[in-house]
Amino acid sequence: MNRPKVEFEARAIRFAVNGRSFEFCGNPAKRLADVLRDDFGLTGTKIGCNAGDCGACTVLLDGRQVCSCLTAVAQVQGRAVTTVEGLAQNGRLSALQRAFHQHGAAQCGICTPGMLIAASDLLARNPRPAAEEVKDALGGVLCRCTGYQKIIEAVLDAALAEPAPAGAALLPAAGALLPAAGAAVGARVPKVDGLPKLTGAERYGADAIPADALWLRVARSPYHHARIELGDVDAFTAAHPGIARVLSARDVPSNGFGIYPHIKDQPVLADAVARFRGEAVLAIAGTRTALEALREDELPLRFTELPPVMGLDAAQAPGAPLVQADKPGNLLLDGWVRKGDAAAAFAGCAATAVATFETGFVEHAYIEPEAGWARRVGERLEIHVTTQTPYMDRDEMAVVMKLEREQIRIVPSACGGGFGGKLDLSVQPLIGLAAWLLGKPVACVYTRPESMAASTKRHPSRIRIKAGCDAIGKLIAIETEADFDTGAYASWGPTVATRVPIHASGPYFVPHVSARGRAFFTHCHPSGAFRGFGVPQGAIAHEAMMDELADKMGMDRLAFRRLNALKAGDATATGQVLAHSAGLPQCLDALKPHWDRALAACAAFNQAAGPKRRGAGLGCMWYGIGNTALSNPSTMRIGLSAKGGLTLYNGAVDIGQGSNTILTQIAADALGLPMAQFCLVMGDTDLTADAGKTSASRQTFVSGKAAELAGQDLRRKLLGLLEASADAVLSLDGSQVKARDAKGEHCYDLAWLPPRHGEDVLRGEGSFDPPTSPQDADGQGVPYATYAFAAQLAVVEVDMELGTVKVLEIVAAHDVGKAINPIQVEGQIHGGVMQGLGLALMEEYLPGRTENLHDYLIPTIGDMPKMQCILIEDAEPLGPSGAKGVGEPGLIPTAPAILGAIHNATGVRMQRVPVLPHRLRAALKQQAESD
Repeated sequence: MNRPKVEFEARAIRFAVNGRSFEFCGNPAKRLADVLRDDFGLTGTKIGCNAGDCGACTVLLDGRQVCSCLTAVAQVQGRAVTTVEGLAQNGRLSALQRAFHQHGAAQCGICTPGMLIAASDLLARNPRPAAEEVKDALGGVLCRCTGYQKIIEAVLDAALAEPAPAGAALLPAAGALLPAAGAAVGARVPKVDGLPKLTGAERYGADAIPADALWLRVARSPYHHARIELGDVDAFTAAHPGIARVLSARDVPSNGFGIYPHIKDQPVLADAVARFRGEAVLAIAGTRTALEALREDELPLRFTELPPVMGLDAAQAPGAPLVQADKPGNLLLDGWVRKGDAAAAFAGCAATAVATFETGFVEHAYIEPEAGWARRVGERLEIHVTTQTPYMDRDEMAVVMKLEREQIRIVPSACGGGFGGKLDLSVQPLIGLAAWLLGKPVACVYTRPESMAASTKRHPSRIRIKAGCDAIGKLIAIETEADFDTGAYASWGPTVATRVPIHASGPYFVPHVSARGRAFFTHCHPSGAFRGFGVPQGAIAHEAMMDELADKMGMDRLAFRRLNALKAGDATATGQVLAHSAGLPQCLDALKPHWDRALAACAAFNQAAGPKRRGAGLGCMWYGIGNTALSNPSTMRIGLSAKGGLTLYNGAVDIGQGSNTILTQIAADALGLPMAQFCLVMGDTDLTADAGKTSASRQTFVSGKAAELAGQDLRRKLLGLLEASADAVLSLDGSQVKARDAKGEHCYDLAWLPPRHGEDVLRGEGSFDPPTSPQDADGQGVPYATYAFAAQLAVVEVDMELGTVKVLEIVAAHDVGKAINPIQVEGQIHGGVMQGLGLALMEEYLPGRTENLHDYLIPTIGDMPKMQCILIEDAEPLGPSGAKGVGEPGLIPTAPAILGAIHNATGVRMQRVPVLPHRLRAALKQQAESD
């Protein structure tokens, strides 16, 4: 996009911010959000879109909420602005902030300032709002994590709260809301890192950029497929004051990166050919002013558009052009799971069902765009960035820069949402390369359109499925062929193509399975990891088959699933025998009264005349926790200083799911000391051990077990030092560590011990790698050590004339093994449900057309249904206190349940998502014409 050069006359503008007088002298048209952040250092106000779509920048202007990204600073002359930093009064958190903390209403926290400000506006005008009034007031602020329910609960709670007593502290006293020693696991504990998210003190990728940093702007391909021609880069640089350097492919030491060690097919900067719209071609480093003034048509860069390969049909067409020359047929990977003889088994089935289902690209839409900064420190490169996977970043950057791993330090910022989209590299190689070559700090913050154009997406899919059962409803065979559009580069395509066949038959016992997963290259942005690695797409297909077979057999849909549900002792499609923790039958039993009630209520509603009809649907899922048939280790450390300070050194990045809190709970109980005595170091690759990536719902199970082992290790060392029994009760009082057992009290002064690890005199360490085995050519093996299970019920209301669908209710029963922290578990389910609702009904990314948050729609607070969580605890012996994972399972069954409810309401089985109104109207019309 070309930016016209606009002259302005600097003006002095005076206004109040959080009760203090400020003066800004500069461009009167500058956005208030930028003034607050860049000029006044109030980074609690976030920028998620710069278009008034997300509401993260919401502030109060004379007491009323406004989007500060749409407000010119000249408009606030002589007026009063309140930001999130000003909500605490007289040194005390507001009732609203306290309620958000106690309810877990902040997950990643990037939207929290906007939510708090909007809610403050509401409560000032309406001290006792109803839930619908809260929804109306907060409707301009988007949240991608929480599902909104805990936010509403917090606002309603704050409305009833008594004022904080005079003299109460700004922050709750350490341990004020935390459980005693030995009581942390299972407790509804507020986030240990929650308070900075509520006060504006948390630092995300764009919040702590050094004042002397150069900035980076990326030139990207405007075409899906294009030939690149570079001009005279040196002449361009010389002609543009403020431009320090223009980087191209020739400047990258090793111009290829990728998720898999043997696949480094994506260039940092495209060389000669661009393979997707939004691909990075040049990186221009300079002052922020110079970069903002630079027009696209000034760049030494020309493109010649080439015919693109778009979509699965084009990629698979005979003689199709190759997206990557060394990939015949545009095929990335062909994965299989074969058990028994599915083709022969269908002949003996009493009923069969067959269909094809399609899904499109889905955008992660995290509210924090990609951001970070880097600097060279001698012969080391230090990168501060929003990420889900610091150690993968470190290793990839070492490859790109041709440096040793030890020369790379990754320091994760707070992460404002990820959902898989911040597993792939984004700004890291660009800022890292520039900082290394220029010897100065370099920063880059993506715009919202840039983020959406350049980042990975959920894989579009086409899934053909056939299922059959016997005369009593027992499943006999399932056959699937799932094709995925992996885009221009591999990214996580191999993971999707191998994970989906494993899960393709659903959480059911099926004697005969044939499941195939293929990933194909196209000239679209790479498809990557997105909360489920293809399993949500597969669940849409297998759950529709369960409905169809149940209906053909004249059986209740829940009863049919209950009859076929996997249970302990059953063998999966890969031949793995589930020894324990297979709680789908319990989930379905918990749902049954809600299912019976919903069916009766929908039938009663539908007896009345009118254009609206209601329906109820079910969705079940299972999900393998962690990497697929690969080593999946995590290491945790707990340090104890001579002064009695406890530190959890945690390499697992918390992207909002609460792992910082959950790992502390686990570690505290394993050690036998209170949570309140722990400090936390997260993610820094210089200070922690590798805990693996935050994805695949693995951190509670894998890193949680490592934290448990680390706590037990330090406990053994302390008890040995104290010569106390194994059941002794530990306590810390400054440098004095004590243990009380049947023999009395034992005491030791830690100051007597020499430092061994920095300031730590003792350390406990724990490592855990879940036991799996490789799959053979037929996909047989043990791909995961444990599985999560769930069943969800959806109730919808369909307008038969307009084709619109409103989700009224979701009841979600999830087998989590053990709920380490029910607040965080519920929050993950709520958030997953809302993303599943978006997948089912509204979210469809169209390359080049929906690169913002007003054309690409995600669920708002107004779309939130009534949600109820039922936590089933079928303990997993391998997990910490029996826990598994819930990050992805919350989303997977939601879309199938909604689609089943639409079918129940209308008789129409939708086979493409999202179910947009025009698609449903067309299907209803077709059904009416065929009747």
